[in-house]
Amino acid sequence: MIAVALDGGGTGEIVSLEGERAVLVASRAAAPGTPLCARLGEAESLQLKVNRCARRGDGRFDIEARAVNLTRALREAIAGRLGHVHGG
Repeated sequence: MIAVALDGGGTGEIVSLEGERAVLVASRAAAPGTPLCARLGEAESLQLKVNRCARRGDGRFDIEARAVNLTRALREAIAGRLGHVHGG
C-alpha cells in the first residue's frame, strides 16, 4: 500500500493499480463522478475520477476510481512501490 494525502482533506492508501483502475482505502468519502487528487509526495500526484465509494466496517471508505493523468513513469513508480507490475 502507498500512503497518500487527499486534496480537500483526508488521507488514504493506494491498494492496487491495474491499468487505469485504482483502488484506495480513504479516511473520507468521495461521491461517484467526483474528481479526486491523491498526493504521493511533494511532486507526484494521481488525478482520479471516482467510480464507486463504499463505507467499510472500520469507518474508512473503499474507493474505486479511474486514473486521469497516469503516465508510464507514474504507473511504474506506483507499481514499484506496490511491489508488483500490472499491465495497462
